[in-house]
Amino acid sequence: MKNYIKIFFLASFCLTLFSSAAFSSAIDEIEALTFFSPEEYGKIFDNNFATGDIRSSLSMSQDDLKQMMFNDLDSIKNIVASRYAPADWKQEQVGWDLNAEIQKAKDTINKEDATSIKEYQKIVRGVFASMQDYHVSVQFYSTEVSYLPLAISEAGGHYFISSINREKLPEEDFPFQIGDEITGFGGKNIQTVIEELNLQSGSNNVPHTDRAKAAMHMLTIQAGARADNIPQGELSLTVKSAGTQEEISHQLNWIHIPEAISPQPFVDKSFNYSEKQDFPMSWLATMKADFIENPIMANVGTFSMGDKNGFIPELGEKIWEAPESCPFKAYVYVSPINGKNIGYFRLPTYTVENPEEVVLEFSKLIAEFNQRTDALIIDQLNNPGGSVFYLYAMASMLTDTPLTVPQHQISLTQKDVFKAVDFNRKVLEVKTDEDAKKLLGESLHGYPITYEFFLRFKEFYNGVVKQWEEGKTLTDPMALFGLDAIEPAYGSRYTKPLMILINELDFSGGDFFPTIMKDNNRALLFGERTAGAGGVVKEYSYQSNLLGINKYHLTSTIARRENGQPIENLGAIPDIPYVLKLEDIQNGFPEYIKAANEAIAGISN
Repeated sequence: MKNYIKIFFLASFCLTLFSSAAFSSAIDEIEALTFFSPEEYGKIFDNNFATGDIRSSLSMSQDDLKQMMFNDLDSIKNIVASRYAPADWKQEQVGWDLNAEIQKAKDTINKEDATSIKEYQKIVRGVFASMQDYHVSVQFYSTEVSYLPLAISEAGGHYFISSINREKLPEEDFPFQIGDEITGFGGKNIQTVIEELNLQSGSNNVPHTDRAKAAMHMLTIQAGARADNIPQGELSLTVKSAGTQEEISHQLNWIHIPEAISPQPFVDKSFNYSEKQDFPMSWLATMKADFIENPIMANVGTFSMGDKNGFIPELGEKIWEAPESCPFKAYVYVSPINGKNIGYFRLPTYTVENPEEVVLEFSKLIAEFNQRTDALIIDQLNNPGGSVFYLYAMASMLTDTPLTVPQHQISLTQKDVFKAVDFNRKVLEVKTDEDAKKLLGESLHGYPITYEFFLRFKEFYNGVVKQWEEGKTLTDPMALFGLDAIEPAYGSRYTKPLMILINELDFSGGDFFPTIMKDNNRALLFGERTAGAGGVVKEYSYQSNLLGINKYHLTSTIARRENGQPIENLGAIPDIPYVLKLEDIQNGFPEYIKAANEAIAGISN
């Protein structure tokens, strides 16, 4: 049974990707393609497929291909209808209708004489984008990508260079710096380009998050895996250096990696839900959003998602700093407002290696902060989320009273119920803390295991079965794994005033942590509302198929706060709003630092 523990470390509450179902017709035609050469098979990637000279009486016509696409869309509809938990909320919030979106996709295919595989993939992407859900995405089999050796981010409606790969762009060839503003991209105003990228991807969710996400994850990288339009050749950038009004045009070249996957017939038509370990409903254990990163800019530069150091400079004169060996950036400084000692702690992600060790290091920092500070600032900017239990473990050291957590309406299947019943039958002999630890380990991602924890865990599975027996495939709100509150840690705890820095690029766990702290009146939130990725995500994939879909994610729970309000689309709202401006980035964030210090001073007197 000890292998059960590993699932929590691997399960994904992430932005998962979409894959199409097995085809229910044209099977003979698909299997017949195995006898054709790659060149002949490749014709299905052309709009002129029907004119291809395939020398077999079993050749697939354009009508056959069109029917295959319709069958595929129906399979997608069936999966979404049965597994997408926020469907009713999306109907209420944005007027989303699954049947209408599937019909629109079919109408798009029908109105063309021929639809290529690549065009179909763009149509499928549009279906998933229509859900306006940052957890939902689709990915296709493709190696083609074009990218630039720099990163661009957004602040206050302006776009600026946030990172430069100097190996690819030495200063003598690219005489610009981090913080310089980009006003033109490819001969167009950059605002227009961002709007076009969001239109291309179907993004129509939170406007500021959409713009910031497009700048960071689409502007300088276009990938076939997302069904993007892949640029090649020269690109004109218009740059306005910090402190000047002069706009300079500069030529770059897209770095292009061609498609390496020759079209081949994939006849394995099996469908697979990719639960990675045999543990009941393990997919509930993590809250994380994933993104396609620029291959030479990922984790380069302080504006990257989940960067250890973050982009906010020192908030004041430091009087203590964590050693370099510490997994966190942390220090204590003297407030320029009231002279109090303020702690700063960077919490970049909830996905870490060796979480038990990292949680132990955090407990040591808590001891330092308790001794040295009057209040603490937690910098959670650009946080993509991660493990539920790691998040709970961290939060448990920031309170001396239980913290209530959002509950989830969970989309259920027979498989979930079967595994819940099976698990509870196998654990009848667990009677003590020691038994519980033998089953689950000393901790789950740093959150300690006790017999009481195990009982809640077990009761959660009983609740799942009961909901199913009552005829509910979408449960009433339930606490994940029965943990309706985060219990205070046994060891070090920080109970002095807290403030959390948040922004529009905090996703999933990055939505939940500030929500939990605010709803329990434990922390002040400063900055901009979070993205609003408010549920657990499940990954689905096909072993292989002829339409090129790799895998997809669906949000399979919808989280609700104690007042019944969803987190999805709404996020965590700051108590003190502050929207970053281009001047902040170019001038060293003086206004941001001043506002943050004034805010923490207001609760540390």
